[in-house]
Amino acid sequence: MNQGRIDLLPLERFVNILGSQLLARTNLGGTGIDPELRTVAVCGHGNSSKQATEHLRALGVDAVSLRGGMAAWMNLVVERALPAPRGLDHLLQFDRIGKGSLAYLLVRGGEALVVDPPRLTAPITTAAARLGARITAVADTHVHADYVSGGERAVPHARCALPPAPGRQRLSVRRHAGQARDPAAHRWFDDRHR
Repeated sequence: MNQGRIDLLPLERFVNILGSQLLARTNLGGTGIDPELRTVAVCGHGNSSKQATEHLRALGVDAVSLRGGMAAWMNLVVERALPAPRGLDHLLQFDRIGKGSLAYLLVRGGEALVVDPPRLTAPITTAAARLGARITAVADTHVHADYVSGGERAVPHARCALPPAPGRQRLSVRRHAGQARDPAAHRWFDDRHR
């Protein structure tokens, strides 16, 4: 990752060596590791890779450990400000790179709609607060087996919009128990999903 950018590298630049096999080596011969290039050691949680990094450095490699390992990579969220279309004050995209999923925060007049929030919602709720917006609605557009929504858990007071039922064009808005019907929640969808 270079200044918030991921460079896709040729397959031959990726090397997979078990830590126990790497630590037993006294040189890089046959590993495929180029000592002229920076090497990133990766493990599950960023602990074993620290040992591997130290060993690689001792062998003359410019090596670093991926802090938090794959667990942290899977939870990394990159925030991007996108050009806000007419009618919105702000449009933010939240890219969960390791999972390949995107979420959005649409802000208008101090209120916000969150689209497809991940289970870890702190980056989104923090951004909403920073923009002076209160999250009033959540839309989950692609519920499936390997995606856990953070919608109801992150903003239990918000109205949650469900994916369209078969044969329907508009999103419907679900109310939480005891919550009065609020037609204003529909304004997020009326002009966009006909």
